[in-house]
Amino acid sequence: MAHVVLGVGTSHTPHLSTPTSMWWERAEQDHTNPLLFDRDGVLRDYAGVLAGAGDRYQDRASRSEALWEAADQKAQAALDKLRDEIKAAAPDVVIIVGDDQAEMFSADNQPSMAVGGAATMVTGVHNRDAMFHDSAFLIEATKGYWQDTPHTFTGAPELATDLVHQLTGNGVDVGWLGGNTGYGHAFGFILNRLLSPTPPPVIPFLVNCFFGPNQPTPKRCVEVGRALRKAIDASPIDARVALVASGGLSHFVVNEELDLGTLQALQSKDWDYLASTPAELLQGGTSENRNWILVGAAMGDATMDWWEYTDLIRTEAGTGCGLAFATWR
Repeated sequence: MAHVVLGVGTSHTPHLSTPTSMWWERAEQDHTNPLLFDRDGVLRDYAGVLAGAGDRYQDRASRSEALWEAADQKAQAALDKLRDEIKAAAPDVVIIVGDDQAEMFSADNQPSMAVGGAATMVTGVHNRDAMFHDSAFLIEATKGYWQDTPHTFTGAPELATDLVHQLTGNGVDVGWLGGNTGYGHAFGFILNRLLSPTPPPVIPFLVNCFFGPNQPTPKRCVEVGRALRKAIDASPIDARVALVASGGLSHFVVNEELDLGTLQALQSKDWDYLASTPAELLQGGTSENRNWILVGAAMGDATMDWWEYTDLIRTEAGTGCGLAFATWR
């Protein structure tokens, strides 16, 4: 029987794959980022976000270099811990719950959720015309995302097929990805930073966090997480399974209240709170909180025994990323 041995959550911001000396470039990009949703989920330009922040982040922004270095050291130590925890758990299969940002899909075909079931898959090469600006900072980040060149990784088609059969039979319809190409940053970062040098077989579980109109609601993420766990537990395939939530928390405008509320609810198993998260707050990068909610629900009988949070602020407008890392047992 398949059984879950570990749950993990991690941010995958490009900051985690680049030196702090390059972070100024990302801060400058915030001034023209078209995806700045404020703490109320309203799309604004940089000037509007800055006006809403007042002087809340002025001191922190003026001392960013020292704070960035401290945040990076804390984050890298957390990533090392997650890597070591996964290695110690020795999973036979890792299910990575992540999103696609115009790397595999487009508006022509955007499934709400999908499962990758090929025996062999590859990461996609970074498309400079898609989501990210063409810049030295983000070109460097593509290496950490395994998007500098196609990287091959192994799938688990037998278990993936069984899970999809069971999910479909239990009222969860998901897309099926039987090809081998194009997996994006949410998956490449986990493969490279947490599972290398010899990643175990991986099942990509894609959630459309980013693009309307078919983003799953937080309530649906709770339901699907529970259904996924039920499918794993019912599978006759003998496999030790680890679940990884990739992405988040809030960005490109940091919302500490939302982030800490989400983490505390995951730890206390407050599913009503998580299911009622206002969908309008889950916009832009913050939409990846859905992946954490889904994995948290799948780990519902386990305890979030460790988590760490750092609000990485890039500018006096409060742009940046809420860095979060966690384990469930």
